[in-house]
Amino acid sequence: MITFVKGHPVKNEIESWKCFADSLHSEEDKEHFREMLREYHQYCIALSAEPESFPSEQLVLALLSSQYKKIIHWLIEKGFKI
Repeated sequence: MITFVKGHPVKNEIESWKCFADSLHSEEDKEHFREMLREYHQYCIALSAEPESFPSEQLVLALLSSQYKKIIHWLIEKGFKI
């Protein structure tokens, strides 16, 4: 269920993506995506996102950053030198 909060675009953006998380097949994928949404929320708080900002753009940047970190850690675990 989506619960939109008038005047809070960041919260609305997060809520709008929860249906996608619920549609993922594995619980692991769901949890990873929810973790990325939590990181996005923290990212927005750190930047003090203004209502006029574009939440989707910030979400994409947070998701990319999160995935980049995970890939780097995975590569290091596999013995690659970065």
